[in-house]
Amino acid sequence: MIHPDKDELLSNIYFCLGAIAADTNDHDASRRYKELSFDLQYKISQDIGRSGERLALAYSERSISRTQDGRIDEGIHDLKREKEIRVAMGIYVPLSREANLGLAYLLQGKLDECEALLMDSLETRQKVLGKNDKESFR
Repeated sequence: MIHPDKDELLSNIYFCLGAIAADTNDHDASRRYKELSFDLQYKISQDIGRSGERLALAYSERSISRTQDGRIDEGIHDLKREKEIRVAMGIYVPLSREANLGLAYLLQGKLDECEALLMDSLETRQKVLGKNDKESFR
């Protein structure tokens, strides 16, 4: 018998192995595990007919690897897709991912896009969490 949550569990294992590999500077292994985790999360999303937080996170994590590989446009695409999912779910609050997207724009010399993104992120956080929120410092 195959457990019904097999793909979700395996995706979580790959995600954790990718995080461990990143923490130990084994970026090749981190990339492989992030891709494996993403592939399973994408499959799960297709199977259930909707995107969720786990797929959004998988896009975000994959963007880091792609940006590190110099595949900046692909990294930007993944970060934008991550945001689209969270906005559609009604759970969007700017996080460090926006800083990663800002860095990608900076690497491309797109200073205006970087500034606009970071200013919009700050404004959105203030609207959602209030000025001088305590959540930002946890």
